Amino acid sequence: MRGILIDPFTRTVSEIETSGKLTEIYELLGVELVTVVSVGEDQSLFLDDEGLLVPKADQEYWNWKGSNQPYAGRGLILGLDDEGDNIDATMGSFEVAMLVTFLDKEGLDPEKYIGFGIHTW
Repeated sequence: MRGILIDPFTRTVSEIETSGKLTEIYELLGVELVTVVSVGEDQSLFLDDEGLLVPKADQEYWNWKGSNQPYAGRGLILGLDDEGDNIDATMGSFEVAMLVTFLDKEGLDPEKYIGFGIHTW
């Protein structure tokens, strides 16, 4: 199926082919746990559920137009059918690119958005 991959590490938005299976989504995003956000009536955005916990030096950030917080790491958009199954994204890469802003991580405080402090020893 057709998906839209948002990659803040390369600062690109591109169409990809995917099975839409969870194991492949983990691999595409390079994550172990995902969260899903609705970005339209029939579109799902898969994100790294632990992205804001990654040390800032190793992470990249972006924003979806109208969102009140940054997203961390890669994102994948897939369509959603009436039964909740993944299907082809109906949005195109150009349309998605117009809704995405890649952020400069200098001055960005990820802890502000997770509700608790991150400590490394």
